[in-house]
Amino acid sequence: MKLAAFSSLFLALLQLSATFTLRKATQKVGSSVTSRSPPLNAETSEGRLVQLITPPPNLTGDLHIGNALNLVCSDIFLRYSELKQQFVYVRFGSDHAGHGLERIINLKLGPESAHAERLRAALLHCKAVRSDHLKTLRSLGVDWLDDGWTLSRRNKDVAREAFVELFRQGHITERLYPTFAKVTENGVAFIDVADVEFVSKPVTVFSIGLRLLDGNAASAGNGELRSGETEHNIYRDAERIKVNTTNPALLHASVAVAVPEKVYEQVRGKVAVLPGSNREIPMVPVGRLNDTGAALVCPGYSEADFQLAWEHGLDVINITDKQGRMQNTPQNLLGLTFAEAKDQMLALFEPVKTVEMAVPQLVGGEGYGVHIQPAPQWLLDVRSISQTAKSVLDRLDVDPPSRLAMLRRRVESTQPWCVSRNGWWGLRVPVWRLTKGAITTNIPATSELEAQERASQHLKVTFNEALKEGYTLEQDTRTLDTWFTSALWPIYTRPDPIVSGVLSPTPSTDHKLSNNSGAEISEPGVTRVLYTCYDILHSWVARMLLLCTKLSNGKLPFDCLVLHGIVNDAAGRKMSKSKGNTVTAAEFVRGFGTLNGFPDFTKPSVVDQFLGNMFETPSHHYDPLAVAQARMTLAAAASKGNVCHDIETYRERVQTMLKKVAQITNYVSKVCNKQSLRRMWDVDSDKGTRPSFVTTAIVAGFARHGREVGQNIQSFSFRRALEDLERCVGVFSNYTIPAHRSQVSSDAVLTQGYRQLLRLFMPFAPQLLRAMPLPLGLATSGELLQWPDFGPVDPVGEGGFDAIESAVRQLRRQTLDGAKTAVVVAPQDFKGDLEQHKPFLEYLLKLTYNTIVDFNIQ
Repeated sequence: MKLAAFSSLFLALLQLSATFTLRKATQKVGSSVTSRSPPLNAETSEGRLVQLITPPPNLTGDLHIGNALNLVCSDIFLRYSELKQQFVYVRFGSDHAGHGLERIINLKLGPESAHAERLRAALLHCKAVRSDHLKTLRSLGVDWLDDGWTLSRRNKDVAREAFVELFRQGHITERLYPTFAKVTENGVAFIDVADVEFVSKPVTVFSIGLRLLDGNAASAGNGELRSGETEHNIYRDAERIKVNTTNPALLHASVAVAVPEKVYEQVRGKVAVLPGSNREIPMVPVGRLNDTGAALVCPGYSEADFQLAWEHGLDVINITDKQGRMQNTPQNLLGLTFAEAKDQMLALFEPVKTVEMAVPQLVGGEGYGVHIQPAPQWLLDVRSISQTAKSVLDRLDVDPPSRLAMLRRRVESTQPWCVSRNGWWGLRVPVWRLTKGAITTNIPATSELEAQERASQHLKVTFNEALKEGYTLEQDTRTLDTWFTSALWPIYTRPDPIVSGVLSPTPSTDHKLSNNSGAEISEPGVTRVLYTCYDILHSWVARMLLLCTKLSNGKLPFDCLVLHGIVNDAAGRKMSKSKGNTVTAAEFVRGFGTLNGFPDFTKPSVVDQFLGNMFETPSHHYDPLAVAQARMTLAAAASKGNVCHDIETYRERVQTMLKKVAQITNYVSKVCNKQSLRRMWDVDSDKGTRPSFVTTAIVAGFARHGREVGQNIQSFSFRRALEDLERCVGVFSNYTIPAHRSQVSSDAVLTQGYRQLLRLFMPFAPQLLRAMPLPLGLATSGELLQWPDFGPVDPVGEGGFDAIESAVRQLRRQTLDGAKTAVVVAPQDFKGDLEQHKPFLEYLLKLTYNTIVDFNIQ
């Protein structure tokens, strides 16, 4: 018994070593890569390097089923590429989740907790969640190397340098931006979105009639009202415009009147006059307004208004001081609170209607009220960096192609990007304030030491002398937007990233993100593939293109972009934690159990027990049969449309397919035991023997579907790959085995076809194949560690297989209809072959209905 157990352990470790050797080889950049990036669907791709980029899951909680689908499908592509002898580079990483994790910690510890306590709790939370994520990866059969998270030391250095580079190029500036705030007894305190939740409340819409004047623009002559145009409701009369707002107190923060595009021509060149200050504000067209509405544009108090004002070159007017009281307003409003100002302004307005709106409040709904008012934030001018991305976008291979237009619109957007937030969790903005008295100078730097050196250069004195003169140097307390740090993911995850001043031995003087080793973001001979869900096309993918192309002098961060759909629940609703309809990846895997024909895999294997004892750690055993069912079901549900296919639809099909594989394995095992076949080399070759028509046809039919499995994996069409794999199982079960039983084909055809079938399963269910008691030593000999080579297409053989399938279908249909004799219509080219193999057709019919009918072939 001990010897048998040792032998099993030795064989398992031998197989594990072979798998590790293959996986280890994929971490190296091969010397045989070509000089240019081949397309993703290149036929001759052996030896090339493929880097797979997947989105880093947030550390806010468990991996959900959408994460699972993305990771499993990515892993299937990875394993297929490895079996094709390609070098594959992939890493698993995590996103620190910014305000999402900050909200979790704030709710756990309360708003009054100390910063150090919150930070420690966040780090412990991330450590625990990352550990759970890695365990879940194993439960999904994904054994990638771990590359840390967005707040690792290396990645923080990269993000700091990226920000500093963009700052020094003039693309990032500090401007007033609408920010959440609360007014306390100590004045205004700006808060983060993590501290805010939105609730639906009834809100009154007010309107005011503003006097219109001709502006002094060149187009003012076009602003004359024409006859019949006063029928629109936006006018009180020919010289007034009715404007809506939900907050009358913001009247003097407005910088324009937004009017519907359809009626803009009526007021082009006109200006509206604000009562009390007589300040004139222009008209701006907006497509999102209805045909009869107009609204005040208050860019300091609404993000949508800020974007509109930015587009038209209008500045922010801040009418609230540090105490939350009115400023920059007519005299009668100065020093009033928002509520007091609103009460006084109501006389100028009239209520129009009440609408339901999402209103911000502090998380938990208690304490101080929340409003929005201008605060300094760091803004990235997307217009100034987007030209680089736009110039190379046509070189990006997007699948499905229909998404390219959406991506282009986002890249071409002129909306600024607020890259700072008033939170405590994340990477602090790498800007230091050099202050003396009322004068402050912003110094961007990747470290405090560099900031001190820059301050010394600016003041032309040593830093110690500057301190003695009364200068202070303090880092900005805000943190970078999570999307900014995650948009650099292609740089973080590239093989051997070299960033000047971070990893290169000699920092460059121009502070540009560079790669002195030549391992640039987009390398010759390397195909970089991003596989992600389309719903983050705007928030993540477009921003990666904007940042990475700018920081790498126009090099694409990835060559191919493949997008899949979202995963809905059984009722067709998008899964959401707030709706409580999410399914975690771990729960999904646990939903699969044993199947007839398979051994009991629910207990830890010999290897699991051995490693657990060796490292004195609990053995985390994952049932390889459950893992296989989960992986194949997820792959079958994958879709490039807006929504993935219903997962439950494919569960039963996958289980049926695996049961057939178990039956096939059982049959091949019996044959091998009977013939004393222990390894593939024990099987007599059929070389020199002319195969029969049936054998040639079956081999060709199997090969056709087998090729399509690989082609569909290559193109990330995983559902089609599973369907073709299902057809391969059907060909083997319905034709290869009956042909062997009826002695139409040989042991060699049976065993070689069986090996080909298992090789097709390797990307989908490698853990199961390693655990199964396979004949011919296939589980431990390394025979399955390559993709099957089906040779050149055999059109004659494929035609013969189609003729056999058609004949069998005709016979079964006519038998089912009760016919005593049947007629089979066959292609003229194969009529003689079918006549010659009528006994085989009769045998196939008998397997189905246990009966034989006379039939003629015409």
